[in-house]
Amino acid sequence: MARPPEYVGTDSFARRFFVLELDRAEDWPQVLDVGSPSFVLFLACDAARIGIEALSGLGERVLSQGAAYVCAWGPDCTRVDDLFDELDVIHGIETAEGGRGVLMTTWHEEDSLGEALEFFRHARPDEARAPGCTVWIAASIGMPEAATGIRQWLAGLAGSRTPQ
Repeated sequence: MARPPEYVGTDSFARRFFVLELDRAEDWPQVLDVGSPSFVLFLACDAARIGIEALSGLGERVLSQGAAYVCAWGPDCTRVDDLFDELDVIHGIETAEGGRGVLMTTWHEEDSLGEALEFFRHARPDEARAPGCTVWIAASIGMPEAATGIRQWLAGLAGSRTPQ
């Protein structure tokens, strides 16, 4: 079931952080109402358990909603990184001459959840995709223990405050 992203807080750099906990890749919201044209995504999942159709559908939806940077964490996260890169190339060819910039992707298979989240916190989109990017979304798919860890980690952000 699709749930909306849950606002967690805003850091001292005015980045707004959200958590999104999903049971399946297909549960990603049809509409992502977070008040920003683009966003940085942290995606925690066991990609080895997600079929290529579901993973591709997720990638298509996330990119169409404005993903500017994708950090993948969990088993087989290199596959997630590769898939997002491929989808971005497929959909970005017609804009290569000064269009929308490069989708940045990283994978963090060897990192702890906290290490990967720290990287995500400081991720910076490509300059062409950065304008208006004020939202960082940490999502977990089928990993409730990771969702708990994400919430705890984000709750500890220094300078968190309510939206204005």
